[in-house]
Amino acid sequence: MKIDGCEVKRAMTSLEVRGWLADQPEKLRQLVMRKASIIRVANGDAIYQHGDNPTGLYGLAEGGVKFSSFQENGSEIITSIGFSGTWFGELSVLDNLPRHHSTIAISDSLILHLPIREFKLIIHEYPEYLGNFIGILSRNLRATMLLRDILAQPPRIRLKQVLGFLASQDGDQQHNPIIQISQEQLAKMIGLSRQTANQILRSLEEEGQIKLGYGTIVVSDMKALLDDAC
Repeated sequence: MKIDGCEVKRAMTSLEVRGWLADQPEKLRQLVMRKASIIRVANGDAIYQHGDNPTGLYGLAEGGVKFSSFQENGSEIITSIGFSGTWFGELSVLDNLPRHHSTIAISDSLILHLPIREFKLIIHEYPEYLGNFIGILSRNLRATMLLRDILAQPPRIRLKQVLGFLASQDGDQQHNPIIQISQEQLAKMIGLSRQTANQILRSLEEEGQIKLGYGTIVVSDMKALLDDAC
């Protein structure tokens, strides 16, 4: 689908103020934005799939994505969720190996795509920026390690901490962050049955910590949500 000028400007502005790109030197920001393009991805479509050859690096400007792997029986394991400001696809771009997971839009999304050829041209001309791009890998690795530690917790604490983690990824940093995730996706992400996840979510809603919507969870009381008490 064709992207109009207003969408491109909005997407670029979004990535300039949140996430990895916002923390980069002005010269590198300009290089990335000049050599990249904005693509629109519909809800449910894959940006890339497990086993695909690397085609580039991605920055999520609007919408949401899930990072998934699949077991031999076809069941999906959601390893993480990304929102505005999330950068991904860096591992295969850096090591030139096939994608190790699938990345799928969970809502209509605007995504910056820096083709691998352009990435390599930047690094060839400005080798000092390689460390900046490795910073994306470091950020994502730290997030993965945090989620791993969270998943070792009992179900209620696990769910609360994952919601807190996802809410912290909300680039808008609004008073009541909105997490775009279905109960089924959340349950898969934290290794619970949908029924168990729903029971905990309903309990948290009754306590005034969250408000459930269709495919969304609104955090009403972040302080209570981050409280580890059972």
